[in-house]
Amino acid sequence: MRLDSLGADIGGNVKLASHDHKPSDAIEMKRIQENGGQVVCVGKEVSFRVTIKLGSDSYNYAVARSLEVEEVRRQGISAKADLFSVKMDNAGDFLVIATDGLIDVFDNNEICEFIASRLLTSDSVDIISEDLIKAALKRGAADNLSVVVYSAI
Repeated sequence: MRLDSLGADIGGNVKLASHDHKPSDAIEMKRIQENGGQVVCVGKEVSFRVTIKLGSDSYNYAVARSLEVEEVRRQGISAKADLFSVKMDNAGDFLVIATDGLIDVFDNNEICEFIASRLLTSDSVDIISEDLIKAALKRGAADNLSVVVYSAI
């Protein structure tokens, strides 16, 4: 499971967004390879994975970072998270933390516009989060869906 976060304002403007740690990212691919890992392309579509060997079995991880056991981390997967802070001192600022099921079907701007438009008429971040999950399901989200919205309103 991957968690992504972004901060925005009520105008739907993205102020910050976490970096996606996919094996296809040039920086992540280099880091993985420098730490003993192997990145491979699998499937009919261009899809990069980190090959991990556990005993006599091999597994292809779709993520470059994960909370994993030492054996996996020795093969290039990192448990190191990006840390950042954001000052939310303006009415209308909000923060979103979501799993990749949402990020796979909405880009950052779409998420911000969705939330910002609803914050104009509602202050219930619980309902807004539920609506966002429902919208992701309608778009065909195939991965896990978890969303937390925090609003400075």
